[in-house]
Amino acid sequence: MIHRIARGTYPPKPHTTLYDQGKLAFEHCFTRQGFDGTYSIFYHRQAPHWVDAQEAMGIHPGYQPPEPHSTIQRAHFRTQAMPNAGSPFLGRELLMGNRDVGIWFVHADQSDPAYGCNADGDELVFVHQGSGTLETPCGLLPFTAGDYVFIPRSLVHRWVVETPVQLLVTEALSWIDLPAQFRNASGQLKMDAPYSHRDFQEPQWPEQGLPQTLPPEVLVKRDQHLTRLHMHPHSHPFDVLGWDGALWPFVFPIRAFQPKTGLVHLPPTIHGTFAGGGFLVCSFVPRLVDFHPQAIPCPYPHSSVDCDE
Repeated sequence: MIHRIARGTYPPKPHTTLYDQGKLAFEHCFTRQGFDGTYSIFYHRQAPHWVDAQEAMGIHPGYQPPEPHSTIQRAHFRTQAMPNAGSPFLGRELLMGNRDVGIWFVHADQSDPAYGCNADGDELVFVHQGSGTLETPCGLLPFTAGDYVFIPRSLVHRWVVETPVQLLVTEALSWIDLPAQFRNASGQLKMDAPYSHRDFQEPQWPEQGLPQTLPPEVLVKRDQHLTRLHMHPHSHPFDVLGWDGALWPFVFPIRAFQPKTGLVHLPPTIHGTFAGGGFLVCSFVPRLVDFHPQAIPCPYPHSSVDCDE
């Protein structure tokens, strides 16, 4: 999504053999748009999808099915008054959503008790408060207040909470990427983009390997339902020798966002930070506001009926 990186041990060419202590490693392609989009390739000691058993857990506890033909209503979400819900993956509550995007929120003071996997969509999480580490097969991502945390669809992960967190979760039912206008023809971020490649924090690869502290159980969310996968004891999702590719989770600190300003009002696209199918994520950060002596004062009402913001 940002650029190609590599971690750990991998062969010099894709689809060629890699041995660990005389045993052939399992190559695992993690792709988008079939084999036409962004991808990464992992190398596992054991077969990565070796499931011993599975059990249905019902609808995600934070999801309430919409009422049929319900009336459109204005709403004020008092997220600061929401109760502590335990862990980030299971404790989040859906505030609103449509066919393109879901907006969730959670207060959590506990780490995830199992590994999570969102098969419904990419996740972009803004950390309002707290700190911790996101554990993934790509490496470890420390986060703190003011960070965006991106998790690709279906990537197994675990939120480790160090201080109580408040998380705003944007769940894309299509995809999340950087707006196309910020890239040049080769995919590199342009010099006038509001951020640079250096601003995106990459997963850290521990010298001793990835932590495998929990039993190999994965909670998969699909169509708002949860399924618990009991993996084979030797098929831990973090049993990764190494990987390389351009599809990986990252942290982007909001303080790295470079705002633009103008003589008069500029459209919200100048605040665009991430884009998805049918929606745009904007970051309104401190900046010099419109300074024409007759500039229209904020707020500036508008109706972008084809795109959620």
